[in-house]
Amino acid sequence: MDTSLHPEWAGIIELASGAQHYTCSVRCTLATALHSEKFLGVAPDQIRKVRVPDYLHPGTLLDAPKALFVVDSDVRGPMGAELIPAANEADAQTITTRHGGRTLHHADVTPPLLMAIKQHGKSTP
Repeated sequence: MDTSLHPEWAGIIELASGAQHYTCSVRCTLATALHSEKFLGVAPDQIRKVRVPDYLHPGTLLDAPKALFVVDSDVRGPMGAELIPAANEADAQTITTRHGGRTLHHADVTPPLLMAIKQHGKSTP
């Protein structure tokens, strides 16, 4: 998908070579990083940074491994059900209060979780 259509959802994966790959959504950013050999043709150790948009602070990018992610909310991104990035616990609580859902740490974002969100619109089938 063209990232210029929804720049507020675009993520960036920066490689050790300096190349930057833009993705259309948070879910796609995280899936691409988790499956870098398939989608980017590089080993995971060649990823320097993965950045996702801060939902409550438009224009700000977060370091994905340090971010929190709200799942199962009523917020939809350009590809449907989405993970909502937050910079800290207070921001994640603000998002869940407004939109429902639950908060996960980056380490909890796994390929099966991303597949469930893609296929079923929620983190559990």
